[in-house]
Amino acid sequence: MLMPKWLVIGRNQYRLTMSSIRIIRPYFIYLCIVLLALYIVYLAPAMVSAFVDEALAFFLSQAAVAVIQILLFAIFIWFFFFPVSLALRDIQASQLESLLSAPIRPSQLLLGEFVIGSLWILYGF
Repeated sequence: MLMPKWLVIGRNQYRLTMSSIRIIRPYFIYLCIVLLALYIVYLAPAMVSAFVDEALAFFLSQAAVAVIQILLFAIFIWFFFFPVSLALRDIQASQLESLLSAPIRPSQLLLGEFVIGSLWILYGF
């Protein structure tokens, strides 16, 4: 069974990005998942419990509604446009030659680059 072309492009981009740390590349995603789980289970609750009273007073105020809407909109814009800008950056000449010789559509190329860019943003976040 053939993989979708956007997934092949995404895997290739992941390998190119992770080439500087080849030793841990096979385990990098699992390492990120474990660190994220530790953050969710231990670190985030400890940080939130320190500010529960102040946060509760803020969320019960009228200003919180407007601030939360603006904040969520800004996060949405950031999570959408940052991977797109990463995908549309200048491609190195060697990558461009290999992509031009492949029978893929531009939408598949953009989707593969967007998925990997989104993963990097989630890792950095």
